[in-house]
Amino acid sequence: VDLGVVAPTDFAQGNRVSLTGIATGRSFGNPTRAFSWTEAGGLVALPNPTSPARNYCVGNGVNDLGAVVGNGTTTSFGSSPLPLIWQGGTVTVLALPGGQTLGRANDINNDGLIVGSIGSGSVEYGVKWAGGVPTVITAQTPGGSWLRTAYSVNDAGQVVGFGIDPANAARNVGILYDAVANTAVEVPPLPGHN
Repeated sequence: VDLGVVAPTDFAQGNRVSLTGIATGRSFGNPTRAFSWTEAGGLVALPNPTSPARNYCVGNGVNDLGAVVGNGTTTSFGSSPLPLIWQGGTVTVLALPGGQTLGRANDINNDGLIVGSIGSGSVEYGVKWAGGVPTVITAQTPGGSWLRTAYSVNDAGQVVGFGIDPANAARNVGILYDAVANTAVEVPPLPGHN
């Protein structure tokens, strides 16, 4: 199924689909707009935030209720990202923890738990938003690894992403974080791989 585009010169990227068939992604152009899509309603362009302005937006996650989360940036390659949520046709910039100016929202479950990351580079950390309140995910695996980016969350509050091994910062670590129990475990790599 061709999801369509917002403007005729755009191209589209689909990023996630809910269990009920609501899709999200972006219609890439200038400006770039996040969208939601359903079989019955087709593509609906989502508004970009105006204060602060972000002309490049992307929908990264969507739940069965139609809430879309994603990022708004100042460039097509992702500068100055802010985490966003679209509900009922309006966009809201999600709050960031104190001292933080950058963030990304990657997924939302049916309870409204949002996951993503804050910061960038060597100081990027996994984060969750419950009721709009951000909390840095500080749980460590038994080996001491910590979540750097949370990519997806299910309705049981299980979060997956990648982390860093403090004993070897070059080793990427797959992590499963339980947001209910506040525990984390490492997902073992395939034999012989990072």
